[in-house]
Amino acid sequence: MTSTSAPAGYVEVIWKIDKPEPEADQPPHKLLKAHWKTAILNRRRVNSLLIRSYVHNTTTTGVTPSGEAIIEEDEWHVTTSFKVSDTKFRTAHGYTSGEHDFNPTSSTLNHRRPQQVGFTGRNGKQPWPAEPLNPAKHTREWYKEVD
Repeated sequence: MTSTSAPAGYVEVIWKIDKPEPEADQPPHKLLKAHWKTAILNRRRVNSLLIRSYVHNTTTTGVTPSGEAIIEEDEWHVTTSFKVSDTKFRTAHGYTSGEHDFNPTSSTLNHRRPQQVGFTGRNGKQPWPAEPLNPAKHTREWYKEVD
């Protein structure tokens, strides 16, 4: 499957971070669970999910005039993006009780409106990468939907 949108019955998952090994401190199946729950807390049906972080306790609050991120402490959370159409996405934080808790109990949405896929921010980074994905930076997987 090489399409850029999920085939019927499948969910596209893109790892923007390095996908951890199964025995890692934050294993991939637990991270996927945290990101998935964050997305469905904000949207009933998800076709495409971007895993943007491990569980962490910092957040970017802005950008300096020179384009550097302003980072501040935050509660433990994952940063997840999910498509709301083929060309637009939303970003959410899924909050947990700690670094090894993969069950978000609340979430917040960033930005009032969806952002464009491939958009480049003032820091020169693309929150949701443009197609075609760079295989050296991103891993695309497909997961069968479950009821």
